[in-house]
Amino acid sequence: MSNDIDQVVRAIRAAGGTIRPSELAKAVHQDKRTLQRAVQSALDKGYIEIDSRMRLTLGRVAEAA
Repeated sequence: MSNDIDQVVRAIRAAGGTIRPSELAKAVHQDKRTLQRAVQSALDKGYIEIDSRMRLTLGRVAEAA
C-alpha cells in the first residue's frame, strides 16, 4: 500500500498540487479504507489540493477534458 501512496503523492505534486502524505497514509489505514476512499477523504478535508481542472484517477492525475 505504501507504494500506491507514493505514486499518488508523486502524481499530485507533478501536477502542481499539494498533499500531506502522512495524512493520506493515516486515511488509508483508518478503517482499512481503499486508496480511492482515502484520497477522497483527504481531498474533502483539504489535505490534498489540486487544480479544479485536474482529475485524480487511481494513482495518477489527469487533466479533465
